[in-house]
Amino acid sequence: MTASMKNKKNTLTSLDGTLQETMHSIIKLHNMEKAYTCYQIQRKWKSIVGTVIASNTYPARLTGTLLYIEYSEPIWGEQLRIYRDDIIEKINSRIGKNTVVKITARHTAVLKKTTCGGENTKLKKEKQPDPDCFKDINISPERLKEIDEQLSMISNATARDALKRLYMTVMKNEEHDTREHANGTS
Repeated sequence: MTASMKNKKNTLTSLDGTLQETMHSIIKLHNMEKAYTCYQIQRKWKSIVGTVIASNTYPARLTGTLLYIEYSEPIWGEQLRIYRDDIIEKINSRIGKNTVVKITARHTAVLKKTTCGGENTKLKKEKQPDPDCFKDINISPERLKEIDEQLSMISNATARDALKRLYMTVMKNEEHDTREHANGTS
């Protein structure tokens, strides 16, 4: 490897580290740790439970240390109950100690693989979501401008947009949880 290639590699490693640090700072600043943790579980789900179970189950939401998993057929609910302790152990070893303490499984007629905030993962692969998809969130224009200003320090547009969607998703979840709590349906 030439000196030029080494310098380029060191620069890229340094930029990756800076971007990662910036991303973690933004996630922490906006109290998005749980949403990010849930996203990590979703990304690693196949390696945690295996291909067969992963294709019939999905970690839908993380509330505190309680992971909500949806499954397509009753047999998969039984599999989740059988392997519950192993799943919790694997999540905690891959994501972090005590990330998940308890699992709740729920049967659903159609398994909808969504991000922690309800965004369909197929949308992410096929096309980016419409920027107005979060227009139903009660957020002031000033707060939105503040968010955009904080994210503007990230030069990578894809990363910047992903963090904005993550933040807006967390806000949407918080509104949903607040409404459920107010209605007494949590």
